[in-house]
Amino acid sequence: MNALPPFLNIHSHRKPSAKDEFVVRNAYLHYPNSSLSANYFLSFGIHPWFAESNSVNNSFILETLAAQQSCLAIGECGIDRINGPNPHTQIEAFNLQIDVANRLKKPMILHLVKSYSDILQHAHSIKVAWLVHGFRGNEQQANALIDKGARLSFGAAILQDEKLWALLAKMPLDRLYLETDVSNERIQTIYHSAASARNMSVDSLRKAIWTNFERDFNFSYGQ
Repeated sequence: MNALPPFLNIHSHRKPSAKDEFVVRNAYLHYPNSSLSANYFLSFGIHPWFAESNSVNNSFILETLAAQQSCLAIGECGIDRINGPNPHTQIEAFNLQIDVANRLKKPMILHLVKSYSDILQHAHSIKVAWLVHGFRGNEQQANALIDKGARLSFGAAILQDEKLWALLAKMPLDRLYLETDVSNERIQTIYHSAASARNMSVDSLRKAIWTNFERDFNFSYGQ
Protein backbone atom coordinates (compact mmCIF):
# COMPACT_ATOMS: atom_id res chain seq x y z
CA MET A 1 0.00 0.00 0.00
CA ASN A 2 1.70 3.17 -1.17
CA ALA A 3 -0.90 5.84 -0.41
CA LEU A 4 -1.64 6.62 3.21
CA PRO A 5 -5.01 5.05 4.06
CA PRO A 6 -7.80 7.05 5.71
CA PHE A 7 -8.52 7.02 9.43
CA LEU A 8 -10.63 3.88 9.78
CA ASN A 9 -13.60 4.36 12.12
CA ILE A 10 -14.73 0.77 12.52
CA HIS A 11 -17.97 1.50 14.36
CA SER A 12 -19.94 4.73 14.39
CA HIS A 13 -23.49 6.05 14.28
CA ARG A 14 -22.73 8.92 11.93
CA LYS A 15 -21.40 9.63 8.47
CA PRO A 16 -17.74 10.53 7.87
CA SER A 17 -16.88 13.98 9.21
CA ALA A 18 -13.81 14.49 7.01
CA LYS A 19 -12.43 13.28 3.69
CA ASP A 20 -9.63 11.37 5.41
CA GLU A 21 -12.07 9.32 7.54
CA PHE A 22 -13.54 5.96 6.49
CA VAL A 23 -16.64 4.97 8.46
CA VAL A 24 -18.46 1.70 8.99
CA ARG A 25 -21.77 3.09 10.22
CA ASN A 26 -24.22 1.04 12.23
CA ALA A 27 -27.55 1.21 10.42
CA TYR A 28 -29.56 -1.27 12.53
CA LEU A 29 -32.08 -2.61 9.98
CA HIS A 30 -32.67 0.70 8.18
CA TYR A 31 -30.97 1.49 4.89
CA PRO A 32 -30.11 5.22 4.45
CA ASN A 33 -32.15 7.08 1.86
CA SER A 34 -29.12 8.84 0.40
CA SER A 35 -26.40 7.21 -1.68
CA LEU A 36 -23.13 6.40 0.06
CA SER A 37 -19.81 8.08 -0.60
CA ALA A 38 -16.64 6.11 -1.26
CA ASN A 39 -15.52 6.37 2.40
CA TYR A 40 -18.84 5.33 3.92
CA PHE A 41 -20.10 1.77 4.38
CA LEU A 42 -22.62 0.08 6.66
CA SER A 43 -23.20 -2.67 9.17
CA PHE A 44 -26.62 -4.15 9.80
CA GLY A 45 -27.79 -6.04 12.85
CA ILE A 46 -30.36 -6.63 15.56
CA HIS A 47 -29.07 -4.76 18.62
CA PRO A 48 -29.49 -6.78 21.84
CA TRP A 49 -31.67 -3.99 23.28
CA PHE A 50 -34.17 -4.64 20.51
CA ALA A 51 -33.93 -8.42 20.44
CA GLU A 52 -37.52 -8.67 21.70
CA SER A 53 -38.71 -7.46 18.31
CA ASN A 54 -36.74 -10.25 16.62
CA SER A 55 -38.83 -12.30 14.20
CA VAL A 56 -38.62 -14.33 11.02
CA ASN A 57 -39.35 -11.09 9.19
CA ASN A 58 -36.42 -9.31 10.87
CA SER A 59 -34.20 -12.23 9.97
CA PHE A 60 -35.22 -11.92 6.32
CA ILE A 61 -34.68 -8.14 6.37
CA LEU A 62 -31.24 -8.58 7.96
CA GLU A 63 -30.09 -11.12 5.42
CA THR A 64 -31.43 -9.06 2.51
CA LEU A 65 -29.64 -5.91 3.69
CA ALA A 66 -26.46 -7.71 4.73
CA ALA A 67 -26.09 -9.32 1.31
CA GLN A 68 -25.60 -5.90 -0.30
CA GLN A 69 -22.12 -4.78 -1.25
CA SER A 70 -22.44 -1.66 0.90
CA CYS A 71 -22.76 -3.84 4.01
CA LEU A 72 -19.38 -4.81 5.41
CA ALA A 73 -20.43 -6.45 8.68
CA ILE A 74 -23.22 -7.93 10.80
CA GLY A 75 -23.88 -5.82 13.87
CA GLU A 76 -23.93 -4.34 16.18
CA CYS A 77 -25.29 -7.41 17.87
CA GLY A 78 -24.51 -9.37 20.99
CA ILE A 79 -25.54 -9.68 24.65
CA ASP A 80 -26.21 -6.92 27.18
CA ARG A 81 -26.90 -8.05 30.75
CA ILE A 82 -27.72 -4.52 31.92
CA ASN A 83 -30.24 -3.36 29.32
CA GLY A 84 -32.69 -5.02 26.98
CA PRO A 85 -34.88 -8.13 27.21
CA ASN A 86 -33.89 -11.26 29.10
CA PRO A 87 -30.55 -12.87 28.17
CA HIS A 88 -32.23 -15.93 26.65
CA THR A 89 -34.08 -13.74 24.13
CA GLN A 90 -30.89 -11.83 23.35
CA ILE A 91 -28.89 -15.03 22.85
CA GLU A 92 -31.51 -16.38 20.44
CA ALA A 93 -31.23 -13.24 18.31
CA PHE A 94 -27.44 -13.35 18.56
CA ASN A 95 -27.28 -16.97 17.38
CA LEU A 96 -29.52 -16.08 14.44
CA GLN A 97 -27.04 -13.38 13.44
CA ILE A 98 -24.06 -15.68 13.84
CA ASP A 99 -25.75 -17.95 11.31
CA VAL A 100 -26.30 -15.06 8.87
CA ALA A 101 -22.70 -13.88 9.26
CA ASN A 102 -21.31 -17.37 8.69
CA ARG A 103 -23.41 -17.94 5.57
CA LEU A 104 -22.63 -14.53 4.06
CA LYS A 105 -19.00 -14.68 5.24
CA LYS A 106 -19.20 -11.20 6.77
CA PRO A 107 -17.48 -10.16 10.01
CA MET A 108 -19.40 -9.41 13.20
CA ILE A 109 -19.33 -6.25 15.34
CA LEU A 110 -20.35 -7.14 18.88
CA HIS A 111 -22.02 -5.13 21.65
CA LEU A 112 -21.13 -6.87 24.93
CA VAL A 113 -22.03 -5.54 28.38
CA LYS A 114 -21.29 -7.69 31.44
CA SER A 115 -21.24 -10.60 29.00
CA TYR A 116 -17.62 -11.30 28.10
CA SER A 117 -17.98 -14.74 29.71
CA ASP A 118 -21.06 -15.38 27.52
CA ILE A 119 -19.23 -14.70 24.28
CA LEU A 120 -16.41 -17.04 25.29
CA GLN A 121 -19.01 -19.84 25.26
CA HIS A 122 -20.30 -18.87 21.80
CA ALA A 123 -17.04 -17.97 20.07
CA HIS A 124 -16.58 -21.46 18.64
CA SER A 125 -19.76 -20.97 16.56
CA ILE A 126 -18.44 -17.84 14.83
CA LYS A 127 -16.59 -18.77 11.64
CA VAL A 128 -15.81 -15.20 10.54
CA ALA A 129 -13.72 -12.39 12.03
CA TRP A 130 -15.43 -10.76 15.02
CA LEU A 131 -14.65 -7.70 17.08
CA VAL A 132 -15.80 -6.36 20.41
CA HIS A 133 -16.68 -2.72 19.92
CA GLY A 134 -16.11 -0.13 22.65
CA PHE A 135 -13.99 -2.49 24.75
CA ARG A 136 -13.69 -1.30 28.36
CA GLY A 137 -12.61 -4.45 30.17
CA ASN A 138 -9.40 -5.35 31.97
CA GLU A 139 -6.26 -7.07 30.73
CA GLN A 140 -7.40 -10.54 31.80
CA GLN A 141 -10.66 -10.16 29.90
CA ALA A 142 -8.85 -8.77 26.86
CA ASN A 143 -6.46 -11.74 26.77
CA ALA A 144 -9.30 -14.25 27.17
CA LEU A 145 -11.23 -12.69 24.28
CA ILE A 146 -8.18 -12.46 22.03
CA ASP A 147 -7.35 -16.11 22.77
CA LYS A 148 -10.81 -17.00 21.41
CA GLY A 149 -10.22 -14.98 18.23
CA ALA A 150 -11.57 -11.54 19.12
CA ARG A 151 -10.43 -8.22 17.78
CA LEU A 152 -10.88 -5.33 20.22
CA SER A 153 -12.03 -1.84 19.26
CA PHE A 154 -11.37 1.12 21.55
CA GLY A 155 -13.27 4.39 21.53
CA ALA A 156 -13.24 7.81 23.16
CA ALA A 157 -12.96 6.24 26.63
CA ILE A 158 -9.19 6.00 26.15
CA LEU A 159 -9.04 9.81 26.31
CA GLN A 160 -10.12 9.78 29.98
CA ASP A 161 -9.42 6.26 31.27
CA GLU A 162 -5.70 5.84 32.02
CA LYS A 163 -6.00 2.10 32.70
CA LEU A 164 -7.74 1.53 29.38
CA TRP A 165 -5.16 3.71 27.61
CA ALA A 166 -2.37 1.61 29.15
CA LEU A 167 -4.10 -1.63 28.17
CA LEU A 168 -4.38 -0.47 24.57
CA ALA A 169 -0.61 -0.01 24.60
CA LYS A 170 -0.07 -3.69 25.47
CA MET A 171 -2.50 -5.48 23.21
CA PRO A 172 -1.45 -7.13 19.91
CA LEU A 173 -1.43 -4.56 17.14
CA ASP A 174 -2.91 -7.04 14.68
CA ARG A 175 -6.08 -7.29 16.83
CA LEU A 176 -6.65 -3.54 17.29
CA TYR A 177 -9.35 -1.22 15.93
CA LEU A 178 -10.53 2.29 16.84
CA GLU A 179 -13.99 3.86 16.74
CA THR A 180 -16.15 6.82 17.72
CA ASP A 181 -19.41 4.92 18.38
CA VAL A 182 -21.87 7.59 19.66
CA SER A 183 -19.14 9.99 20.80
CA ASN A 184 -18.71 13.44 19.28
CA GLU A 185 -14.92 13.04 19.40
CA ARG A 186 -13.12 13.08 16.08
CA ILE A 187 -11.64 9.74 15.10
CA GLN A 188 -8.36 11.56 14.41
CA THR A 189 -8.18 12.55 18.11
CA ILE A 190 -8.63 8.93 19.17
CA TYR A 191 -5.88 7.83 16.77
CA HIS A 192 -3.47 10.40 18.16
CA SER A 193 -4.10 9.19 21.70
CA ALA A 194 -3.74 5.54 20.73
CA ALA A 195 -0.52 6.24 18.81
CA SER A 196 0.88 8.02 21.85
CA ALA A 197 0.00 5.06 24.06
CA ARG A 198 1.80 2.68 21.73
CA ASN A 199 4.77 5.02 21.16
CA MET A 200 4.34 4.96 17.39
CA SER A 201 3.47 7.48 14.72
CA VAL A 202 -0.13 8.17 13.80
CA ASP A 203 0.62 7.30 10.17
CA SER A 204 2.05 3.92 11.19
CA LEU A 205 -1.02 3.22 13.29
CA ARG A 206 -3.32 4.15 10.40
CA LYS A 207 -1.50 1.70 8.15
CA ALA A 208 -1.50 -1.10 10.73
CA ILE A 209 -5.21 -0.82 11.45
CA TRP A 210 -6.01 -0.66 7.76
CA THR A 211 -4.00 -3.85 7.26
CA ASN A 212 -6.17 -5.50 9.93
CA PHE A 213 -9.28 -4.25 8.14
CA GLU A 214 -8.23 -5.58 4.74
CA ARG A 215 -7.53 -8.98 6.30
CA ASP A 216 -10.67 -9.25 8.45
CA PHE A 217 -13.20 -7.55 6.14
CA ASN A 218 -11.79 -8.66 2.77
CA PHE A 219 -11.71 -5.01 1.72
CA SER A 220 -9.01 -3.33 -0.35
CA TYR A 221 -8.24 0.38 -0.17
CA GLY A 222 -9.66 2.15 -3.21
CA GLN A 223 -11.96 -0.68 -4.29
